[in-house]
Amino acid sequence: MELKKIQFSDSISEEDIYNVYIKNYSSSITDFFQFELDWMYNAYNVFKDYDKFIILIYIIEKTFSTYKDFYFRKSYDEFYAADSFELKKFSIIDVSKDLLISKETTRRKIIELEKSGIIKKDKKKVVITKYGLEIQRPTGSIRSFTKLLSRFSILLKSENLINKEITPNEFEILIKKNFTQFWHYFYEFQIPYLLKWKRYFGELDKWIVAGSLAYNQNLFFRNNRKEKIDNISFTKNMIEQITHLKNMQGLNAMTISDLSGIPRPTVLRKLKSLMKSKHIIKDKKNLYSLSTNEEVIKELENMRITTMQKFSTLLNKYYNIVIQTRS
Repeated sequence: MELKKIQFSDSISEEDIYNVYIKNYSSSITDFFQFELDWMYNAYNVFKDYDKFIILIYIIEKTFSTYKDFYFRKSYDEFYAADSFELKKFSIIDVSKDLLISKETTRRKIIELEKSGIIKKDKKKVVITKYGLEIQRPTGSIRSFTKLLSRFSILLKSENLINKEITPNEFEILIKKNFTQFWHYFYEFQIPYLLKWKRYFGELDKWIVAGSLAYNQNLFFRNNRKEKIDNISFTKNMIEQITHLKNMQGLNAMTISDLSGIPRPTVLRKLKSLMKSKHIIKDKKNLYSLSTNEEVIKELENMRITTMQKFSTLLNKYYNIVIQTRS
């Protein structure tokens, strides 16, 4: 991508994006939750296993990182036209450490990926096959993500931070033209984001179950709130209103299963575990919602703020590149 003229004065700061996010939190976070639920649903639908999917995108992210180191870039079509990709330095110990998976489990998942024809492993190198590339091709994820980016650009426009909103199509064209660069940015956010929740809950299945409840409560709050939340009262008001919503029904196990793609028996086991750890509660109708336990709320609040900051960094990269291409 060639930038004809760089206008640094037109760039948006991370602080600006973060402040817009705070000011419009209820709508922005619901869009974010929707994207993450869809992304994880698709991952589970294909692999029936989060660990195998994360191992695969970890390998691809390493490929993108290598491209970045050598100032090399491929478009979406160029990347997926290849028959395979080879990562010469591949260590099960590194994968285990980086992805918070035990060495035994990592080794077993690698063997399963090999048997499925997704990768080929030879000593210290691993090859992603054509099938492995196709099975994780993020066509739907790019479309979902560009919609999220476009909706947030409307908020940036309302704050006069950009001249006009950016359409999903404009984002999609730019991402696909510079795919290995833009999706590398995305994976730099997404993989640590997943690992943060895996470290907290012990497994991603629990996070997705709890996340479905968070999405439901945020959706209810967005549709029923009367006033916007300003920057000063943001933290206190969000905690109070999200965890003490009146007239809001929780979700049953079947609905959570539908949202996550995780089988209902597994969802029930995760719900039982989350209740034991005081992360969720159940009412007399067997409907589940997030817990009002103050200690849990404090922990989740700290993680929520960190997520917003990291996501603002990602958005900052995307929007500023678009701004420069428009110059």
